[in-house]
Amino acid sequence: MTITGGIDYELWPAGSVETAADLGQLVVVSLFSDRRVDDGDDVPNAAQDPQNRGGWWADAFAADGDKFGSRLWLLQRGKVNDATAATAVDYAKEALQWMVDDHLCAVVDVTAERDTDRINMTVIITKSDGTKEDHQFDDLWSWLE
Repeated sequence: MTITGGIDYELWPAGSVETAADLGQLVVVSLFSDRRVDDGDDVPNAAQDPQNRGGWWADAFAADGDKFGSRLWLLQRGKVNDATAATAVDYAKEALQWMVDDHLCAVVDVTAERDTDRINMTVIITKSDGTKEDHQFDDLWSWLE
């Protein structure tokens, strides 16, 4: 992601992530930072807080229109069902796509399953050398608190 404002700043130079801990941290930050809502999104508690649209302040300066974070926070108060799990997968893929676009990894695979009153998510990162990293997020909502 490049941010402009007279000067270009490269936040993560392509290929600069060296360790599994680095990728894991990027996955956590990408998934559990609140992304700004898209037009038409159903915002929880909009009646009580109509100004809460989420998002990172620096998105306003992104030269390429990138938005940081995920919209998983929109699902936190929703019903735990298969449809919510499917939407969580879509939101997670959206939030992690930048890692592929910026060549930090080759592929990001996301799955989610409903487990009674919670959703468990698995993110598998495939690096350019073909090795894979598995990141588990049991009880997804507990990560959003």
